[in-house]
Amino acid sequence: MGDRDLKEDEPLARLASMAMFHKTMKDFLFTLFWGREGDLKRCGKKRYAADAVSLMTLHASKGLEFPAVIIPGMRKGSLPLETEQAEEERRLFYVGMTRAREELILVTSGEPSPFLRELPEAEIQNEELAGTPEARARQMSLFDFFPSGEMPSA
Repeated sequence: MGDRDLKEDEPLARLASMAMFHKTMKDFLFTLFWGREGDLKRCGKKRYAADAVSLMTLHASKGLEFPAVIIPGMRKGSLPLETEQAEEERRLFYVGMTRAREELILVTSGEPSPFLRELPEAEIQNEELAGTPEARARQMSLFDFFPSGEMPSA
């Protein structure tokens, strides 16, 4: 690579910029290993349209702020995914939550994540879906398309 200025090599500059968000080389390599290349692509391009949705990992949200943040998948077995990494995942969850300026929406199904039990109940507004998708769904019959009593003649 020689004595070239790092700014001349954009991918390398982005890689170096992304590395600054990690405390250790091990953390940085973990990010690279687990396929978070989207984090690397976004690094250095922190201009987001005000009228657009930005989809990103919790890692990629570090240092950013948004009017509203939605964190889906807040169920047991998803966050934390691995109990050995629970503290790191708790820190990432905190990072994600603190990106919201005005509204934070946490979405769960099934058994909620243990992280949700750690939040102050006074600050939480629970909203449940009325009924289950199975209760609202109904198998339609061919006969549903005909007015009652009016069957086509053979």
